[in-house]
Amino acid sequence: MPYIYSNAARVWTDDYTIMRSLLFDFAEDKRAAALGDEYMFGDSLLVCPVTEPMYYERENRAIDCEKIWSCYLPAGTKWYNFHTMGVYEGGTEVKADASLDHIPVFVKAGAIVPMEQRMRYADEVVETPFEIHIYPGADGSFVLYEDDGDGYAYEQGKYNQISLIWKDDERCLTVGAAEHTFAQGLKGRECRVILEGDKVEKRFAYDGKEQSISL
Repeated sequence: MPYIYSNAARVWTDDYTIMRSLLFDFAEDKRAAALGDEYMFGDSLLVCPVTEPMYYERENRAIDCEKIWSCYLPAGTKWYNFHTMGVYEGGTEVKADASLDHIPVFVKAGAIVPMEQRMRYADEVVETPFEIHIYPGADGSFVLYEDDGDGYAYEQGKYNQISLIWKDDERCLTVGAAEHTFAQGLKGRECRVILEGDKVEKRFAYDGKEQSISL
C-alpha cells in the first residue's frame, strides 16, 4: 500500500506515470525498449504479465501445461525475483514461476520498497511495524508520501514527503524528517528495515527527525 500510494501521489505532484513502458527507463536497451508485454510499476518493480493461456480444457476436463513464463530483464542493473529472492543479471532472459496465485515480478537492485502488513485501505490503522525493504546492489532512493488518507487537506499542504536514501557501499539507510503526524503514518511508529538477499534486519522507532540506520 505505501509503495502504491506514494507513486500515486507522484502523479499529482510530478505528473508521474505509474505504469511505465520499459522505453521510459531502459531506452538504451533496444530489446527492452521494444517489448510491449512487460512494464515497470513505479521505478522499482518489473511486471511480466502472462499473455498466453496455461490452462486448457479437453473433453470438459482441465489440462495443465507447464506454468513457467520467460521474462526478459533489462540491462544495466541486477534484478531480484520478488517471490523467491533469486538474483539475476540484467540483459538476460529467465524462467519464472507463473502459477495462478501470482504473476512474475522482479525488483531492481537499489530499490527501496515500503510495505505494510494487513493494510487494506489508505487510512487503515495497523498495529504491525512499518516495513522498509531494501534490495542491495546499487544506491537507491524513494520518497514516501503520507496524508490523511481521505479528504482534501493535502491540497493545503498537509502531507509528508519523507526521503528514504540507501547508500549501498556504506550499507546505510537515511530516513528524512516528517512534519505532520497521521494516524497510520510513519511518525511515532516502530519500523523494520529489511535488507533482502542477506535478510539482515534492524528495528528503530521513528520520531519524525532525520536518522540513519546502518545494516
